[in-house]
Amino acid sequence: AAGQVYEWTATPAGGKPGRFIVKGGSWDDSGCGICRPAARHGRPADLKHILIGFRLVAE
Repeated sequence: AAGQVYEWTATPAGGKPGRFIVKGGSWDDSGCGICRPAARHGRPADLKHILIGFRLVAE
């Protein structure tokens, strides 16, 4: 879901080694189209950025 950061997934990005999908978007993005929940981008697995994170879930 769009909000604080893009969310890392375990989904490989288009067959490119070492790249994975980040989804959602950040409130800090400049365009509305890229901050919607359906937005998807391939990024290198070792990328560090203030707008990319992960979600913790406790059951």
